[in-house]
Amino acid sequence: MFFREDDVMEVDHIIPKSKGGKDEYKNLQLLHRHCHDTKTANDGSSGIKSGCNSAEPKPTRKLEKVQDKWVMRYA
Repeated sequence: MFFREDDVMEVDHIIPKSKGGKDEYKNLQLLHRHCHDTKTANDGSSGIKSGCNSAEPKPTRKLEKVQDKWVMRYA
């Protein structure tokens, strides 16, 4: 699946922090928000530390092209 300009994305810990995963580049990946929600629900992580699956709404992030570079913007 490819990312498009208006997609909402989140950074995911490949190995969840609740399962011993670290905040390091090799343990991070960019996922669509709905894919991240599904992965978090299925990987056994609580999602509490990162705010995933919480009752609080998540900030909306969109990928935008600015001067030939892609940047993450919060709405």
